[in-house]
Amino acid sequence: MPVPENVASVKSQATEFKPLPQGVYEAQVVDITFKAKEEAKPSQYAPKDKFWILLGVLNEGENRGRLLTHFVSTSFNAGFSKGQPSKLYEFACAVMSQKLDDKAGIDVNTLIGGTLQIVVKHSEFNGKVYANIVEVMSLAKDRVVKGFTEEELAKYAKVSEDKLDLDSLDIEKLV
Repeated sequence: MPVPENVASVKSQATEFKPLPQGVYEAQVVDITFKAKEEAKPSQYAPKDKFWILLGVLNEGENRGRLLTHFVSTSFNAGFSKGQPSKLYEFACAVMSQKLDDKAGIDVNTLIGGTLQIVVKHSEFNGKVYANIVEVMSLAKDRVVKGFTEEELAKYAKVSEDKLDLDSLDIEKLV
């Protein structure tokens, strides 16, 4: 049966996506989701299990509360002799503000609610500009940041509870 004429004509209701401006931001870990390699998008690389880390910008002003997702593999190591540490290890050390014992491991859920600094740079792909987290750092030891309020956290928790498909979601539009 055809769709009635009064609802058959539709237009995109999407607004123009504006990536978070490049710069250094203070951020709070809002949620961490595990994505098995079977759920990953096809790519030129072998699929790996990943953690999708949802971060909220804490800086006061128009960008407070903007959300970004940081994608890291589940590999947790401090780096082999003269090798690079894993992204997850670097991230955990930044949130915990200390070097960690990679042999002891870490429960990633303990990172939720933690704060850190992130460096955001833009990259272009298929004509769209994306905001990418290219570096993570601990906050200065004497730096005190205002975390999210209960209301803000409740809004972000709703994003996680809805089990949205982050592959097709513009996280920054949810704020």
